[in-house]
Amino acid sequence: SSTSSQPKSRRKGSTSDNRWSKRFTWPDELHRDFVSAIFDVGLKHSSPSAILENMRKHDSITSERVKSHLQKYRLRRAKSKREFMASYDSAMSKLNSSGGGGNEAEPSSSLSSGEVAAHLSHSTML
Repeated sequence: SSTSSQPKSRRKGSTSDNRWSKRFTWPDELHRDFVSAIFDVGLKHSSPSAILENMRKHDSITSERVKSHLQKYRLRRAKSKREFMASYDSAMSKLNSSGGGGNEAEPSSSLSSGEVAAHLSHSTML
């Protein structure tokens, strides 16, 4: 994938006036500034204007681009949370039903972050 911050032209499919929209690709460094600004402000209190105030100035960044990126970031974060919690709940259920001390994972298996959290939680409850 390209890390260029240059907008890419793409045609709007449903417009009759043949306008072109610009697709913006967020470079890694700029996305890092975006995420850092979210941590400074707090995700629940994040707004495009608050994020812009906490990011370094960049010519290509507009309030509309930040707004769109924030929407996508929140959706991905919610999906990650659901996946984490499903993994955690499944691992906790297995640990609780096995009645063991929390060391049941095979050494060759790799654990998801939810499974690691479940193992830590289970071991502190013993």
